[in-house]
Amino acid sequence: MKNILLIISVLFFFNFPINAKSEFLKCDNFLFNIKMPIVGFDKVYIYKKNQWVKVKKFDITEKQYLIFNLEAYLLKCENEKCKVNIAISKVAEGKSYTEYRSIVNNDFCQIDGSNKCFKRNIGENLQKGYCSRLEKLNIN
Repeated sequence: MKNILLIISVLFFFNFPINAKSEFLKCDNFLFNIKMPIVGFDKVYIYKKNQWVKVKKFDITEKQYLIFNLEAYLLKCENEKCKVNIAISKVAEGKSYTEYRSIVNNDFCQIDGSNKCFKRNIGENLQKGYCSRLEKLNIN
């Protein structure tokens, strides 16, 4: 009897959509897909080199998404070794944008100031801006 209930439960979950929330966020040069299913584990993907790549280390709290150890996308002072943590405030219902900031994660990050590149220390803000919630994803 217990096996029959287990089989019915499994079939129930596979027959109905189990993704409670999936959110696409464009934060300057970053594009994220954040999935929070009803059943299973949360997942975060970043779009880079024309494909979605699963982010290995992240944390989703009540107020924000924290995504760790990403390559920084800077126009000036570009250094491929620079890694940042991204903190994105959760998007309020009815809003289409939110704030984000990138936080220095290693010793290779620099920021532009008066056309010179200055080293940023671990834990300091490297960049901040806004993220847009995308209703329809159009990647071309």
